[in-house]
Amino acid sequence: MVFQDPLNALNPVFPIREQLLDVIRHAGKSREEAKKISRKELEEIAIQSLGEVKLPDPKRILSCYPLELSGGMRQRILIAMALVNKPNFLIADEPGTALDVTIQAQILDLLENLVISRGISILLITHNLGVIQTTTERVYIMYAGQIAETAPTEILFEDPKHPYTQGLLASVPRLTGGQIAEGIKGTVPDYTEVPSGCRFHPRCDYVMAICKKQKPPFVEIGPNHKVGCYLYTDRGKNDE
Repeated sequence: MVFQDPLNALNPVFPIREQLLDVIRHAGKSREEAKKISRKELEEIAIQSLGEVKLPDPKRILSCYPLELSGGMRQRILIAMALVNKPNFLIADEPGTALDVTIQAQILDLLENLVISRGISILLITHNLGVIQTTTERVYIMYAGQIAETAPTEILFEDPKHPYTQGLLASVPRLTGGQIAEGIKGTVPDYTEVPSGCRFHPRCDYVMAICKKQKPPFVEIGPNHKVGCYLYTDRGKNDE
């Protein structure tokens, strides 16, 4: 997993060498297997892994502490740590949040190239719709801890169905000018006291009586396109 904030994810009191070597030595291995790996071999693997994420002078970086490195370099180190033991699946939680847009683009390009070169799958968690549109194949839109809609990326952006998805896309500022995006009315609910029924119903312009009582089913409305909304069920249409 690649965590959102590399400065918090890395231990500030240990150099990168110790942190990366610990991951190489122990992740997915028994104590007996870990003992068989020599220090020299660990160093070689660490240097190679930092080189794969395009970090210059890996030997020097191994001796650095996290605070001595830039945000982009720290994020690349987290990616190296996540990939050094060759996983088949990677979770990337907002990997560019703390970075400027140029470095963020470099990190996303790096992840995309790793997908191609290693054949791994990545679950990308992000609030950035632009990143979603340009880097993913399938999208799961979530609201208050539940999936509201899922579809191939191109289909979802061309034909969003759930009122929350529609509201998200309508909230994106337009570079062509015109009116300011209105956003979605209301606020995100308290996760300890979520609304009954559909969790989006207090903010929905299409709310019906059934929405307040029961969680909507997740129905298929097109090829690989599913939505959790009563607008697309017979019961919801009858309730109207």
